[in-house]
Amino acid sequence: KLNPLYSNQTKIARALLSEFYEYVDVLDVSAALDINVSIIQFAFDYWKEKRKLNGNNPLICLPPLSKLVEQSSKLKNDPESNELDPFLKLVSLRQDLERARVLVHMAERRERLKEASTKLSIFCY
Repeated sequence: KLNPLYSNQTKIARALLSEFYEYVDVLDVSAALDINVSIIQFAFDYWKEKRKLNGNNPLICLPPLSKLVEQSSKLKNDPESNELDPFLKLVSLRQDLERARVLVHMAERRERLKEASTKLSIFCY
């Protein structure tokens, strides 16, 4: 049986997470980073929509450490895992390369936005 206090804390945490976007002020972020408000608003709206589409779950989730330890101990004890070892290495390599590709794409997009912002600033002044 769950502790009622734990259940109440869980409800409060879920409520806070479902309205995460209310705790960010775009003007404060813009002033702190010295970036145009429209760019900050665009990025904020993008990530807000992406998170809502993800079921309002955080976009970066790491598996619990205990689960990773359990998986690694199973692989070490399993004699068939030696046969799968090269395959798992290739899968891991592919995932790493995909992450790198996404990061490069995001950096490229950031640089394009920065360039457009700079051009707009020069044009306006």
